[in-house]
Amino acid sequence: MSSRVAWALIGVFGLALVLSIFTTKRMLVRVSGEYRNDDHGFTIRHPKNWEKKYNWEGSVVGFVSPKENFNDGFQELVTVHVGELEPGTTLDDLVQERIYDVGEFDPEFFEELAEEEESADGQTPGNPFDKLSDEKNMARFARMFMDLTVLDDYPVDLGPLEARRVIYKARSGGYLFQYLHYFTVKDDRYFIVTCVTRPMLFERFEAVFDKMGKSFRVH
Repeated sequence: MSSRVAWALIGVFGLALVLSIFTTKRMLVRVSGEYRNDDHGFTIRHPKNWEKKYNWEGSVVGFVSPKENFNDGFQELVTVHVGELEPGTTLDDLVQERIYDVGEFDPEFFEELAEEEESADGQTPGNPFDKLSDEKNMARFARMFMDLTVLDDYPVDLGPLEARRVIYKARSGGYLFQYLHYFTVKDDRYFIVTCVTRPMLFERFEAVFDKMGKSFRVH
């Protein structure tokens, strides 16, 4: 065997070893920390080195992964949202509204929405969109998640509660992201665990996301 071939093989094996160690490191992240919120009545486990953010972007709490290196342009995120359900709303209704109905708005509807937002801006204390209809507010949400494609959706249990695990891709702000949601309801409230990363990294983080999502308990 020539020295050139030998060095090429060493390089290939070395690269494979580095990639293997890097991937294994991600898969072996432990979710040994526990966050408990008695005001909203839930607990969730998380990696201890993930930063906690409270009341962030409408969520009760968020967990942000540490940067892996200087060039790490996106940090993985897991959030917990809690809210009130309309009377009679089921778990299936919640998933239908938050996932499957998002892409059903006509683009012309967004033009009408923009005009109404402009007329409402500055007229309402607090949120300028409070006076818009529920359909209009849902359209605002839909506009944030274009090209939504559901990849997986099946029932799971979170302790004694029925839940749904949904994976989808969507474009937001010009970038493509991949999401994993755990949806559950209890009495008149909904609970949503949202995990997000870039599609190319999803397989590396899926196990961590699932450990966090499956640890979620309502008390």
